[in-house]
Amino acid sequence: NPTSLKIERPHLRMGPFFIQGTYSYVAYCFYLIIMITINIVGLTFHAFHGVHATEREKGGKYVVQIEMLADVDACCQTDDLADTVDYAAVSKRVEQVMNLPQNLIEKVTADIANALLNLDSRIVEIKVTVEKHYPPLHQNIEFTSTTITQSR
Repeated sequence: NPTSLKIERPHLRMGPFFIQGTYSYVAYCFYLIIMITINIVGLTFHAFHGVHATEREKGGKYVVQIEMLADVDACCQTDDLADTVDYAAVSKRVEQVMNLPQNLIEKVTADIANALLNLDSRIVEIKVTVEKHYPPLHQNIEFTSTTITQSR
């Protein structure tokens, strides 16, 4: 009977392989997965998020930073776009979320993280930051931001 093992770390995989011989049995091996961090920095949008009427009418500058930990070990051998997370698809999905006005950038940040986790199953962990530049506050502030980290 093969022993059941629970793997806690996402960078290890366990798989059965069969050895033929006098007695057939299943052996388990561990092999390393190459996890790559993919960063998309400075995605800039003019969007209409906020609770004030002027924010919804005039809009403002938003900058999105994305850091994705992805299981894309195949692309290191194949050099094929199909084997990695497509930056263009990620950027397009972020744009779709940014085009839906929300009251809070916290909600926008969470929506982007969820949308990207649903976009590509190879994304194991994601960190998204949304910066809201020159918010309508009484103080002179360059930007406010929210960051969310999610993993599968």
